[in-house]
Amino acid sequence: LYSFLFGRCELERAKKDDSNLVCGGVIDTMFKEKDRKLWEKIKPMGMRSYLIRTGVLRVGLVSFILLGIMLPLLAHVFSVNYFQSDGFRNMLIILGVISPLYGVLMAYSSWKSLEKKFG
Repeated sequence: LYSFLFGRCELERAKKDDSNLVCGGVIDTMFKEKDRKLWEKIKPMGMRSYLIRTGVLRVGLVSFILLGIMLPLLAHVFSVNYFQSDGFRNMLIILGVISPLYGVLMAYSSWKSLEKKFG
């Protein structure tokens, strides 16, 4: 059933220039409008500002908190001793480097995707 529905959908999309007219119509258009409004809001700020605000401060910080603090809390059953160990300190240093880079990569990917869609 999945291949029947979506295979047919892909064939119809290939025949049309605008993929929003086929397979999802209203939903695709709604997401496209939401993306367009987002792009109109963030484009004037510039890529560098977007990478810092979204990549480092949002995605990077959230991933750092989740991976660096919340997971060890759960994995070590809220043990205070773990937070005083060298292993925890080393993990925070590594995550302190990796998390912002991950956030910048995700934000850059998002920026390029929106730029490709809406110019």
